[in-house]
Amino acid sequence: MIALAGAVAIVIPLLGAAVASASLADRMNRSDDIPIAIVNNDKIVTGDRPMAAGRALTDALVHPDDAGVALGWVVTDEADAAEGLQDGDYYAVLTIPEEFSASVLSAGGDDPVATQVMLETDPGASAAASVASQVVARTATETLGREVTTAFVSSTITGVDQLSTALADAATGAGQLADGTGQVRDGAAQVASGTAEVADGLQQLSTGADDLAAGSRRVADGATSLSGGAADLRDGTAGVAAGTAQVGEATSATAAGSRQLADGLATLASSCPPTAGAQYCAAVAATATSAGSLASSAGQVAAGAATTASGAQTLSASSGAFVQGAADLAAGARDAASGAERLAAAAASAATGADTLSTGATDLVAGATDVASGAEELATKLSDGAAAAPSYTDDQIAQVADVVAQPVTVATTSSGSAAGWLPAVITAAVLWIGAIATLAIRSRALSAAALVSPMSSGRLTLALFRRNLAIGAAQGLAVTAMLAIFRVDLASVLGFGALAALAAVTFITLVSGLHVLLGRWAVVAIALLTLLEVSTLSGVLPLQTAPSWLAAVAPFLPVSAFLQVGAQVAEGTISSDLVAPLVCLAIWSFIGAGLVLLGIRRSRSLPAASPSFGRRAERMAA
Repeated sequence: MIALAGAVAIVIPLLGAAVASASLADRMNRSDDIPIAIVNNDKIVTGDRPMAAGRALTDALVHPDDAGVALGWVVTDEADAAEGLQDGDYYAVLTIPEEFSASVLSAGGDDPVATQVMLETDPGASAAASVASQVVARTATETLGREVTTAFVSSTITGVDQLSTALADAATGAGQLADGTGQVRDGAAQVASGTAEVADGLQQLSTGADDLAAGSRRVADGATSLSGGAADLRDGTAGVAAGTAQVGEATSATAAGSRQLADGLATLASSCPPTAGAQYCAAVAATATSAGSLASSAGQVAAGAATTASGAQTLSASSGAFVQGAADLAAGARDAASGAERLAAAAASAATGADTLSTGATDLVAGATDVASGAEELATKLSDGAAAAPSYTDDQIAQVADVVAQPVTVATTSSGSAAGWLPAVITAAVLWIGAIATLAIRSRALSAAALVSPMSSGRLTLALFRRNLAIGAAQGLAVTAMLAIFRVDLASVLGFGALAALAAVTFITLVSGLHVLLGRWAVVAIALLTLLEVSTLSGVLPLQTAPSWLAAVAPFLPVSAFLQVGAQVAEGTISSDLVAPLVCLAIWSFIGAGLVLLGIRRSRSLPAASPSFGRRAERMAA
């Protein structure tokens, strides 16, 4: 017996640790299995400034940047969310209002409006899930409001202030543009006038170039004729030089003869005899004088002829260069005529371009006039806009930013409360411990005499059940009375007392059945069942985070069944789901009674004198 007790003492903690580890392992890291409903009623704002803040918030919750804080957000409609919250399918419901985007967008207006998202929780279903959903939703909305609104509003207000300055600068620039355009207009008018004059001058240049070409051609013709005449002059001058030389020589001879004649006559006159008569002597003297004059004149003629011959020779030599110059002049005149013709053509083309330029300059004047008018109007309107645009100081910007920095808040409401869940948990724990304590302090479950009595196994089971019924009813009513004495809020004391009595009877009957069937080994079964019950308390950790096998059996465990209906009765929120837990409790009562019946029949099947019968009778009586 000592060895058996030691084995039980070792096995129970090992099995308990295994069950607890298997049921609680990794449950804190499975927050994404906790179902929280999202109802997005937000209407998207369209137009120049579109906004879909509801969709952005939903996406931030469903797909968070930090997966470690994710919950099992389910996007649904209002009807499904309300039904799911009431039935326990959702632990909370987050509702985004219709004006959510419009309110967020109003942060950039003159009248920013804060908005709220509604988080409806059921702390009676799971306190941890309620707190987690509130924290996550509040964090997400605050983050959205801070990131979107603060940046948007600050940049918007700063931009408006900068816009005012920019409008003033633009107005100044537009005024300068108007002035510059006016100057362009005046300059364009001068360009138009000057181009017209240039066109006239180019036309005159074209005409003059034509005249130059004609005159150059005539010069070329005259130079050609001059070249021919110069050649003739050269030839004639050479003949003149030769003849003049001959004349000089003859004249020199004549001068010499005349000088000799004058000398002879002078001698004759001086020696003229008186007999010759005076008249004769006078005639000889006159002739001698004339001969001297002739000699002198002939000498001068001879000298002039020599000079003339020399000049004619020089002229003849120079006539060659003159002939070549006249030929070059003719060629140059022809080139000048050709260039003048090209100049005339270019001047005509330039005159045409100048006419086009003059027309364009006129159009430029008209366009510049229109631009100047428009620039003046723009400057006026920009000045008006700058005056009308709001301007904020740094303090005003900070004040408005503080007002709209948190436009989105979370308003938490509760469809239930822990006021119903807490008394239900307390009652379940006390009644379960009471059932175990009842078995521990009861000296005899069934006596050996009862086992060998002629009473049928069914009647014996019924007798034990009646005793358990009385004890359970007393325990349930006693616990309810203590709750009432300590002023624990119960919506219906009588209803909760009746339910507590039913649960107590179920617990005692089940514990008794395990004891009758298993004897001392019932301690192991009861311990494991207790650990399973504790592991499935969804009020602490949501059942959705539990392993699938534990989540599957949890609704059918006796303590869980009582908690499902006990929290609703204590709070006064009765629903149609009460039927299933009540039926579950009744079934467990029948299971406990069945275990008692099975244990009695098994014991009676052993021979009364056998050691096994005695040991079983002792176990059942213990």
